[in-house]
Amino acid sequence: MITDRQSGVDLSELSTWRIGGSAERVYFPRDFAELAECAREARASESRFFLVGLGSNLLFSSAGVEFPLIVTREMTACGPYEAAQAAHSIFAPVADAAGNRENLLYVEAGAPNTRVIQQCIERGLGDLTCLTGVPGSFGGAVAMNAESVVELMHENMWLAEISRETGEIGVKPAAECTYDYRYCSVQESILGAVLLRLQPADSDKMRRIVEERSEERARKLPLDWPSAGCVFRNPPRDSAGALLDMAGMKELQRGGAMYSPRHANFIVNTGGATSDDVVELMVSGKRTVWEKFGRSLQPEVKFVGRFDEKALEYLHANLEEDDGS
Repeated sequence: MITDRQSGVDLSELSTWRIGGSAERVYFPRDFAELAECAREARASESRFFLVGLGSNLLFSSAGVEFPLIVTREMTACGPYEAAQAAHSIFAPVADAAGNRENLLYVEAGAPNTRVIQQCIERGLGDLTCLTGVPGSFGGAVAMNAESVVELMHENMWLAEISRETGEIGVKPAAECTYDYRYCSVQESILGAVLLRLQPADSDKMRRIVEERSEERARKLPLDWPSAGCVFRNPPRDSAGALLDMAGMKELQRGGAMYSPRHANFIVNTGGATSDDVVELMVSGKRTVWEKFGRSLQPEVKFVGRFDEKALEYLHANLEEDDGS
């Protein structure tokens, strides 16, 4: 039974950018079983629905979202396989073949990356410190292959997913996924939970790595304003931030949105920013980098809701393949 279905939800509360209008229907499943039920109900009533984790790489439209959203932020279970009853019903066949159950970690899709790393440190298992400073949920990190986590864990990770078309539940090893820079094929389904097989690791060493990386992140990144992290992907053998910096984007502002003076690939919300403000800045950044350096930047953030179609078409266009048109 679905117990948390809401309407008129303020989307700015579901995004780290703190931008967005309202959503007509939002589900907040609390576990894998409710996630499957929400997906089936949403699919039965609409041809399209969108999965949201902690909203760290999303730009919601200030005009709102008409199709259903399924938000996994309540699905935060993360701990030893043996202690998680839900894990047994989902991953039992896998666990039987995975070896030492003491080394297995069950993680629901909405668990924050910080929590997963902390579990590894507490249990002396790892090493997922590569995700230090990566905002959002572990499910999002897998879907985006953040820090190449799918490649890193592909022989030691199993995914419980729900078919978008049929609502059927399946479990498969990550090795069966295809993945690339900022992409894993699990995006085509609904990732609900993950089982990890980890190896003994030095807790003190992992803790030091986390502290050092957190300090470095605080020094380099604009964490004092709401943002979605980097807005453009790094082109091959280049840095989007460096290109935007050389193009003079730092501190360029539209409404409440501004290219950060600390990191040119961050657009921050200085207060009251709208989705149109952000899109206008992204279009300006992409156009200027193309005109100055002949490099075609591609968005790293995802756009959810109603936007100017021509602006989005331009942002996603590969200008190099289009011969600059």
